[in-house]
Amino acid sequence: MKSNYKLKCKHEDFIVNEVPLLPCLSPQKSSRYTYFWLKKKGLTTFDAQEIIAKFFEVNQLDINVEGLKDEDAITFQIFSIKKILRKRIINGFNQKLQPGLKIESIIGYGKEPVNEKFLHGNTFVITIRNLDKSIAHEFHNLVLSTRLFPFINYYDNQRFGLAGGPYNTHLIGKSIVKNDWERAFFEFQKSGNNIRKNEPLIKKGTSRKNYKNFFKTISPKKVAFFVSSYNSYLWNNEASRLVEKFNKGELEHFNGVGDLFIPRSLSFYSTSTCQVKGHHFDKNNFKIEPKTDIRSLVVNTNIYSTNLNEDELNKSKWKVEISFFLPTGCYATMLIKQIFLRYFKKV
Repeated sequence: MKSNYKLKCKHEDFIVNEVPLLPCLSPQKSSRYTYFWLKKKGLTTFDAQEIIAKFFEVNQLDINVEGLKDEDAITFQIFSIKKILRKRIINGFNQKLQPGLKIESIIGYGKEPVNEKFLHGNTFVITIRNLDKSIAHEFHNLVLSTRLFPFINYYDNQRFGLAGGPYNTHLIGKSIVKNDWERAFFEFQKSGNNIRKNEPLIKKGTSRKNYKNFFKTISPKKVAFFVSSYNSYLWNNEASRLVEKFNKGELEHFNGVGDLFIPRSLSFYSTSTCQVKGHHFDKNNFKIEPKTDIRSLVVNTNIYSTNLNEDELNKSKWKVEISFFLPTGCYATMLIKQIFLRYFKKV
């Protein structure tokens, strides 16, 4: 049995809500930051930060988030801005019809920005499409009867590039770590990022220093993301090696990620965590420092099947809507891929 299922046929098929630790609130008069809920559609978190910073005339470093969210989705997440925003100016932002962005509500005000340590995780409501009727019903019944699903906590391709690729952000990060700024620049060009406004910095035969200076002109949060992407690549490889060490199974190819080991048994063994020697980008000093990356190797989650219907977008096919929670740093798409590989792969 095999399923050519489809995800993210439209933004409404992938809805993500953050489950945050709310920041400590203070009276507006003694605060420096505004905390607000943002609805985002069809944009990366970096895109949203740039648009918000430009509209409210603040530095991008003054816009903080608890988690990065994909562009092929509708997401609800907390932002902080180093500025006191009132209802009138927020209405102005929303009325400008910012593409794919809406400030839903102000949470309050405080003295510190939010950060990634505040995020417990995310809830997902996902529509899986293009299923044969028999597989749709079997998947629906599987979720109703099993509920608890363990999966290997691999990073998925969103960590390595934009939808449709190229998936090379880890190669940008690797080049930065290796101090090969010229290679980092050419990988950056391939990634689909806009370089036009800073292109004069890079001329034929330019020095390594100029390539490095180019990266100083873009958001340091993006540079940090490239380095983290390389860490994710290293972690995936080590995690795959560890799982293969204790289980029977096979390497499976994941588009934009590479070959990763998937156990054959539905009940598999692994260590609780995996750690690798990674790298940290110091935004203040523009330096790379050593860092140990450690995270859970296996994650368990309860899945609820909330809807089973004919698929209006794919003729003679069916769709299943599911809902679940994942801790921060886990990938819903990777969970779904592993379920179909382990339960519905053609033998």
